[in-house]
Amino acid sequence: MEKKRGERIEMILAIVIAVFFISTLFFEAYLNVPPIVTSILLIAFVSVKIHNILHKNGSIFEDYISLGLIIVFGIIHFFWGEEFNPFFTIFVAALFLYSIGLIPRLKSIATARGVFSFLFNYLFFVVVLIFLFGGFYYSHNSDFSFNGIPATINFPESLYFSITTFSTIGYGDFSPLGINRLASSIQALIAMALNIAFIGYILASRKK
Repeated sequence: MEKKRGERIEMILAIVIAVFFISTLFFEAYLNVPPIVTSILLIAFVSVKIHNILHKNGSIFEDYISLGLIIVFGIIHFFWGEEFNPFFTIFVAALFLYSIGLIPRLKSIATARGVFSFLFNYLFFVVVLIFLFGGFYYSHNSDFSFNGIPATINFPESLYFSITTFSTIGYGDFSPLGINRLASSIQALIAMALNIAFIGYILASRKK
């Protein structure tokens, strides 16, 4: 009972922190969160995570990896006394979800037995990638042009550009400049590979 309660607290904390981190990007004009608040949330989660690791047998490798990275980011945040840049904010949020098993591994996507299981894992993974690239674009939000005019974009616009790049729609309203050109090219290649894998899986499952 205590083990399940600890895991439940860990899951709730991870989801709350991930949502909190993402919300600070969407509503940064209205949220002025002191760094100490983020530090307290990180310490609370790390404490619960360590407690759960010590009280359950056979903790998986991902537990230690995610815990180690969260501690590293927490130390950096504490000593810098500043918020993470947008890309690392989303990366840390994704790390919290990964630490409780909400973000599927590539292996679990590739070995999914049912179509619905595959679709859920695939879509969740795609959404995470879109947010990660959106955070990167927002970290370099002045390296854009809008209808040929240099522009600085906000986070929702960065997310919109990430979605259109991943889907290879490319409306042409926003154009990347500088390092964002390389990032958008990489994202388009990743999207192409994942879409080919998606179509291949669906065709293979139909043959079965």
